[in-house]
Amino acid sequence: MGRWSVAVGFGIMLAPLAGCDQPQEQPAAPLLGSLPADLCVKVKASVARLVKTAVMESDGAGSATIEETAWLSLGKSGQDRLVQALAFEAVCNARAAPATQEVTVRNEGGRILVNRIVEIAPDQGAIFEDE
Repeated sequence: MGRWSVAVGFGIMLAPLAGCDQPQEQPAAPLLGSLPADLCVKVKASVARLVKTAVMESDGAGSATIEETAWLSLGKSGQDRLVQALAFEAVCNARAAPATQEVTVRNEGGRILVNRIVEIAPDQGAIFEDE
C-alpha cells in the first residue's frame, strides 16, 4: 500500500468525527406565557415609585441606574426585591415571558452594582403584595 492510500484510508476513518468539535446548540429558554395582569400592575407600580423619587431610572427591559447611596440604603433584602421587581417589569413588558430574566443595575457613574439572572415564577408575585 502506498502513502497516498494510507492517507486516504486514515482520512476516511476520521470523516465521521468531523463534526464532533462543533458546539451543540443551546435550547431556547422555555417560555411561561404572559404573567397575570394584576401582578404586572403591582410590579410596575413598585418600580414607578423609585423612578418617581428620581433616584432610579429603569429601561423596562431589565436594566436600571440608581444612585449608589439609595442602593446601599435598601440593604440586601431591599436590593433583592428591587432586582426581582426589575426582572418582572421586563417580563411584563415582553411579548413572551421567558423563564429567566437578566437584570443589571448600575450606579450613577455606570459601575455595575449587580448583574443577575432571575428565575421568573408567577407565584413569586407575592413579594409585591405588601407594598
